Amino acid sequence: MASAIANIETFRSGRTPGSVQTYFLKRPFGTREAAFGGIFAGAIVLALANWRGMTPASVFPGAPLAFTSINTGLVALFANALVFVLISAAQRALRGSMATTVESA
Repeated sequence: MASAIANIETFRSGRTPGSVQTYFLKRPFGTREAAFGGIFAGAIVLALANWRGMTPASVFPGAPLAFTSINTGLVALFANALVFVLISAAQRALRGSMATTVESA
């Protein structure tokens, strides 16, 4: 509840948050590098779909119709989200291990 009130005060002060995640998390989960990686992954999926004519049906010919009829944009969005979460989690784990290494030295 206190974080929601703090977010309202942030909005009133004119410093609007950069994304929706600031409303729900105490500290943002993602990083700039993860956002860039996610955008790049989604762009690669769309580039392959447009330039090479790749679709889920051409990549997985034996898959069920429910899978092969998925829009390529949704596949790109999934790739974007997956890369974003993986890079953010890896960076968070690396920062944690680096902080304990420095403290123990």
